[in-house]
Formats: sequence, C-alpha cells, structure tokens
Amino acid sequence: MSKKNYFGPSFEEMSETKAAAADYRGKYLKRNEIKTRQCVYISREIHTKISKIVNILAAEKGISIGGYIDTVLAQHLKEHREAINILYKKQLNNLI
Repeated sequence: MSKKNYFGPSFEEMSETKAAAADYRGKYLKRNEIKTRQCVYISREIHTKISKIVNILAAEKGISIGGYIDTVLAQHLKEHREAINILYKKQLNNLI
C-alpha cells in the first residue's frame, strides 16, 4: 500500500498523466470526415460534455461533434471487438 503524498503528484504520476493525455489526443482528437451521415440521439447531458470537449480541446483542428463521436465509437468497437462478437454470436444462437 502506498503512502499518501502530501506534496502533490510525484514526477512519475505527472509523467503518466501527460502520457495519457498525449495518447488520448492522438487517439481521439483527430479530424474525421464523415461522408454519409446518420442521425443518432444522445442525452442532453452527454451532448453538453462532448460539446465542451470538442470546442475546447479540438477547436483548432476543425473537429465536429459528430466526427468526435464517430472516432470514439470506432475505437470502442475496435478495442472490444472480440467481446462484442462473442455476445453477438451467443445471441444469434439463442434466437433459434
């Protein structure tokens, strides 16, 4: 168990945080042109949060709210592909 640091985050913790921020920026805050669009409804609360993220963190890159959501969901599907496929196949088998 680690002791609480009363002097703020350690150098290692700060380095990890900066690396995580850079990783997030590289993974999600990139321009994504959507050629064919579809309407999807999200809660006002989530829309407000996403709007703040896009307008403050990615304004200079010309990223739209839809483009950001598309990028985040594409990454989610990529990272969870195996689990989604297992659940999908299991559900198909249960339909018969």
